[in-house]
Amino acid sequence: MPGCSGNATACPEDGEVEVGSLQSLWLLLCTFLVVSMQLGFAMLEVGGVREAHRMTVLAKNVMDSVVTCLAFALATRFWNLTLVQDAHGAESYESLLSNW
Repeated sequence: MPGCSGNATACPEDGEVEVGSLQSLWLLLCTFLVVSMQLGFAMLEVGGVREAHRMTVLAKNVMDSVVTCLAFALATRFWNLTLVQDAHGAESYESLLSNW
C-alpha cells in the first residue's frame, strides 16, 4: 500500500481492504433498499386516503423515518454497535456505525 512506509504491521492486507469495502457496500445497498421500501409504503398509504389527508399521511411517514433514524443513531453511539468485523471476528472499530 502506498501510505504504509515500510511498516508491515500497520498496513492492512489487500484482502482485508476488499472485504471491508464489500461489507460497506453491502450495508449501503441494504440501507437503500430499506429507504426505498419506506417510500413505497408511503405512496401506498397515500393512495388509500382522501386527497384532504394526503399531506398528513406523508408528514406522519416523514416523522416515522426521522424518529427511527435518530433512535438508530443514538443506539449505535451509546452501545458502540457495529455490523463489521475483521477476519478474526473482532469488532472493526474504524467501521463503527456511529462514525458514518
